[in-house]
Amino acid sequence: MSIFRLRTVLSCTLPCLCVLLFGCNAWVAISSENLALEEVLQTNQFVCIQSDSPSRSRSVIPASFYDDGVCDCCDGSDEPSIECPNSCIDQVQKATVALQQELALLEDVLTARSESRHTHAQIHSKTLAELRELHAQYRKQYEALQSHSVSVSPHQRAYYLSVLPEHLRKLKQLVQFMRSHGTLYAPLYHGECLSKISDEKEYRGGTTSEDGVPETYLFTYCPFRYVTQIPISKIDQSTQEVLPGEKPTVLGRFSKLLQSDPSAPHVLYDGGDPCFGGPDRTVQVVYRCGPNMQLLRLRENGLCQYDLLVATPSACTSERVSVIKSILLSEDEPSSLDSSTASSWWQELASDVL
Repeated sequence: MSIFRLRTVLSCTLPCLCVLLFGCNAWVAISSENLALEEVLQTNQFVCIQSDSPSRSRSVIPASFYDDGVCDCCDGSDEPSIECPNSCIDQVQKATVALQQELALLEDVLTARSESRHTHAQIHSKTLAELRELHAQYRKQYEALQSHSVSVSPHQRAYYLSVLPEHLRKLKQLVQFMRSHGTLYAPLYHGECLSKISDEKEYRGGTTSEDGVPETYLFTYCPFRYVTQIPISKIDQSTQEVLPGEKPTVLGRFSKLLQSDPSAPHVLYDGGDPCFGGPDRTVQVVYRCGPNMQLLRLRENGLCQYDLLVATPSACTSERVSVIKSILLSEDEPSSLDSSTASSWWQELASDVL
């Protein structure tokens, strides 16, 4: 008998035999496990059966996490060989509380912003006027250098002609950013620099020091200007000034807007100091809603590439309020039901998937 015919016979016979010997549930379990394995092989990822989110979205894990002896899905559906506790309902309830807290924060920030909208509008107008004036000055200097109507040395002329176009490009990007986000982010342009102390283990996941002790750095973020780092050992602890002969490493300078979502814009800071034997350093800054400006987290995600998460009231939007309310007020959400009804909701979802 050919392999194809044998496979056909088995595919028709096994379900019936399994049902006769063990019942329908056993065949469903085997079929479900096979479907899950097939999904992993085809997509190189696994989608957990039950959700751990109030929005009903389900976690997606890498294929290597499937059947590895570690319970990654809240329902344990990624581990067919071992028994995992089901923590989905608990995680949904915790996520619901977090959403409720975020909603309260958003409403407070938006109320305060509404009360000071006139001030924000003035700051926004002032910022755009300053940027346009600076752009006009740079443009005038560039044209004067090109036409030789200004007296400078050939070396200075060549230098300014090489750097001014980049300054003009960045100013144009900054004007575009301010225009696209209305009055939200103008206060950041006039805001103070933020600092955060972090060691290598926290932001890099390890250390390069010979003694194994992680180096501790002071990171400084100046909105729409630059991001720097310097070892704490190179700072005078009594004056908090950089020691003579030392200077911070520039991780990146403001370059352009990568993602324009006002609740989570991504801004690129590139052209930082080069790594040893590597490329120039770059930073991607992501904004998140918060009651005040704060550096939340910095991570090195590759060779000389960093992700910086910044909390700011500027990222608090009414659109996000609508999204959270639609999740919390959904009639089908288990967070608004008792545990028995929530369990039946999970079963219903699982039956839809299987």
